[in-house]
Amino acid sequence: MLSRAIRQRFFDPQWVATHTRLQELRNRNPENLFHARVGGVQQGAVVELVLSHDQHKVGQAYFLAYGSPGLIAFADAFCEQLTQCALAEVPAVQLQTIQATLGLPNTEFHVVLLFNEILEKIKEYFAQLDADGVAPRLATK
Repeated sequence: MLSRAIRQRFFDPQWVATHTRLQELRNRNPENLFHARVGGVQQGAVVELVLSHDQHKVGQAYFLAYGSPGLIAFADAFCEQLTQCALAEVPAVQLQTIQATLGLPNTEFHVVLLFNEILEKIKEYFAQLDADGVAPRLATK
């Protein structure tokens, strides 16, 4: 049985990466976009995350997710937590807190592991930013 929070976010996610939203991000701030994709067929889930940032904070965070309702709900909650978050606070994002808030069962712990992988990629990316918050000219995958 899915929790109410998972059902609500599954049926009405607020942070989905629509074509329009992605185009707005690319037009507004193309040099400060982060993109990551984790998961695959073997894991039964794929998550893509796109976020914009400046030198101090995350602007917007959006996702595409393919998998269970719990995965989609987790992606939505994760993006909500990252949006407008100070860059210094990103490493402190608590995935277990999101899991508990959603009521995501331990049988879907692979979802938490996927987002741990994304969070590690975000931390690596932000560690490479220069003093002005400009991203290195490296592809992020």
